[in-house]
Amino acid sequence: MAEIEITLPENYTLNEKTLTDHLCQTCLNKISGSLKYWKYVDETKEPIPLCLVDFDTLEIYSLQDCYQGYFVRDYYIELEYKENHVETKIFYLPER
Repeated sequence: MAEIEITLPENYTLNEKTLTDHLCQTCLNKISGSLKYWKYVDETKEPIPLCLVDFDTLEIYSLQDCYQGYFVRDYYIELEYKENHVETKIFYLPER
């Protein structure tokens, strides 16, 4: 098991210029797809500018707070959100 706690700055924002300067259009499309999020009408939240990358398949996995967890190949990724923290637990669960 691996555990990662990410603390975002209080007023974090996505730097679109940095992304467009360093990524091809295909990768930009994947990243923008991972930034889709849900909020209630009266909420003022923005997308969380984080994602996981599977470097074997180049798939992008969102870290938006609408996800509690998901499987990526032989791994289960569990996500917990607290204010500006994202706690990520990764479990290796190979098929037997």
